[in-house]
Amino acid sequence: MADMSWTSIARPYAKAAFNAAVEEENLESWSALLNQATLIVNDKAMQVLLKDPRFDKMAAYECLLAACKRQMFSSGENFLKLIALHQRLLVLPEIKQLFEHYMAERANQITVQAVSAIPLTQTEGLALTSVLEKRLQREVKLDYAVDDSLLGGLVVRVGDLVIDSSVRGKLERLRATLVN
Repeated sequence: MADMSWTSIARPYAKAAFNAAVEEENLESWSALLNQATLIVNDKAMQVLLKDPRFDKMAAYECLLAACKRQMFSSGENFLKLIALHQRLLVLPEIKQLFEHYMAERANQITVQAVSAIPLTQTEGLALTSVLEKRLQREVKLDYAVDDSLLGGLVVRVGDLVIDSSVRGKLERLRATLVN
């Protein structure tokens, strides 16, 4: 996950791209272009070039343009050129992530991160999704992982909201209560 400075830099670009995509009724094409451009920017060789102050960022834009030829359209090309001119190509992955977030919001979806000590069964995953959808009043996409350091239970993150029902979390809250 990117730090706050990357998010702050990326947000206006992501909003501009999203607004253009909505206005053009072209969300899928924008998404495909941002996905492809992000794959290229995340390439190790491209990262080295983009981080080198001697490398011409417009040359990087030309490479990006060539590599995204299949996904390219006029406003998308202009958008990538703007990012290159402002030397923000390294921020493309965060722009893509924010763009996808705006798309999900528009579709009334939300991604929820859930971490448990042991793998959830398919039934438990569906039950968790159902409970979260009722509570959040949105369609939930579950992003699930296992962390054996939890001892037991579950930690759910929805944006800034954290629901910690893990054994470790309960023990830490009990310790804090006993200390105070």
